[in-house]
Amino acid sequence: MQNESNHNKTSLYSCAGKVPSEYIDAINVYKNDLKDPASMRIYGDIIVENFANDSQVISMRCDAKNGYGAYNGKHTIEIMIAPGMDTVYWDSDSSNFL
Repeated sequence: MQNESNHNKTSLYSCAGKVPSEYIDAINVYKNDLKDPASMRIYGDIIVENFANDSQVISMRCDAKNGYGAYNGKHTIEIMIAPGMDTVYWDSDSSNFL
């Protein structure tokens, strides 16, 4: 049985090397709000856009299982990391989608 404290520890790699831990932490904020966090699948690249105010927006395509145990389909998720602010996210179905 997997140790619960290791459940959210994830390593991601890109062609450029290891993904920074702050990006993994931000992705885990989104992942932990899912009905079945362990079922989350990421498709394609994780894209990070940097802004002048030291904030970043992480964009990725993913899906996860819903409350009925079925995958809900791919969505584009955007996660914003900004100094002094909580991590926030929205998906392609949101009225706030960029």
